Amino acid sequence: MAGLDISREKLSEKAKLVQWLSVIVVLGYNMTRKEVNRLGLFGATSYIVGSVIGSGIFVSPKGILEHAGSVGLSLIIWVAAAVLASLTAINYIELGTSIPESGAEFAYVSYVGWYPIAFSFLWLATLIQWCSC
Repeated sequence: MAGLDISREKLSEKAKLVQWLSVIVVLGYNMTRKEVNRLGLFGATSYIVGSVIGSGIFVSPKGILEHAGSVGLSLIIWVAAAVLASLTAINYIELGTSIPESGAEFAYVSYVGWYPIAFSFLWLATLIQWCSC
């Protein structure tokens, strides 16, 4: 069979190519085949930023400026909102590292033993998130 004749040189070139493709370099971190499904720091940050920042950041300044009345006050409102968002993110970082369970707020409230409140929070969050999507 002429089509199946592969020389050793071509085979070694293909083996090198497969070996090269099995190692993915992302921001200096080598990820082997077992780690392909894991996100690096840049990938995880991009995923979160992309899911949080939508078109609202380009639409909402008009409304804030109309209600604030001045550019200076609207900038102060933006900075205050950024500080509050950063404090919220820091709180979630602390909770996520101290309570390493999946389930977000449900897991955190269940951890302290408030199961009825955790259950209610879960259902309310589910209903609100479905309606807002």
